[in-house]
Amino acid sequence: MRTPDCSIENMFKRVRNTLSAATLQKQISWEHTSLADEFFFNLSLGKRIDE
Repeated sequence: MRTPDCSIENMFKRVRNTLSAATLQKQISWEHTSLADEFFFNLSLGKRIDE
């Protein structure tokens, strides 16, 4: 992913908005999840070292 520290929720929203715009609002993506905690893609290296 090109955006560092992107939450999975924000990624889903970005995909949904991109698809909607690309199809002139004819398609919308849906999500179904049972995630209970925050999840981030590409956590900063400094954060990973501290953990």
